Amino acid sequence: MSTRPWVEFERLPARMKNKVTYDWRVLTRYGVLLGQVRWYSPWRRYSFFTFDACIFEQECLRDIAAFCERETNSRKAARKLAKLTAEQKADV
Repeated sequence: MSTRPWVEFERLPARMKNKVTYDWRVLTRYGVLLGQVRWYSPWRRYSFFTFDACIFEQECLRDIAAFCERETNSRKAARKLAKLTAEQKADV
């Protein structure tokens, strides 16, 4: 059994100069495009936007879900740090 992941994530260049979130292409390990992971503001987290006619099994879905969760946590930690830094500067 292969230990190489079935899906890979490729960060896309920012579409806007001051964009604070990232977008990633989600590909199979063979380079087939499955969809994108993007920030979804109503849910305040990264979400997977699939393309039509994609089929997934549980291991692929776990990899995608783990990636979304990791990036959401990273984004929230960065925002929290930025807020604390701004508050510390205001106190000076």
